[in-house]
Amino acid sequence: MKRPNHIRVRTARWLRAQLRPSIIFLSVFALFCVWYYEGNNFGDGDIPATYIAVGSNGSNVLTINSDHTYEQNVMAREERKHASGIWRLGGNVDAHIVFEGSFIDAPSAATGQDDHYAFGMFDNFFGYLTLTLQSDTTPLEFHKKHPFF
Repeated sequence: MKRPNHIRVRTARWLRAQLRPSIIFLSVFALFCVWYYEGNNFGDGDIPATYIAVGSNGSNVLTINSDHTYEQNVMAREERKHASGIWRLGGNVDAHIVFEGSFIDAPSAATGQDDHYAFGMFDNFFGYLTLTLQSDTTPLEFHKKHPFF
């Protein structure tokens, strides 16, 4: 009778040793799945908001509306500039956005040939959207304004 009890104890010890790495692996895998889904799952409904870029030349506020219009207000050295136009998601990935109309201080690498277009790309980190207009030197980066931070 002693032998089956000894086998049961060793089997239980082996199962406990295997349980911890399995739980860690499944937790990391579930976290990756949530991150991947959240990072790639956004569309027209998640983009409208107020985005802010603060640079050395002043503040830059971009308001993207749900009716596919946008307004940009730049305050630099007591001078206020205003621009507006329409936006659309473009490219083969939903993360690309195209602004059509006037855009203030868009980097030359992010504008079209006639300067009536500006091209940007969104990064989604669990709902915290960052809009980047790419540049050869320093990109223009807008961060979504959140009510809590």
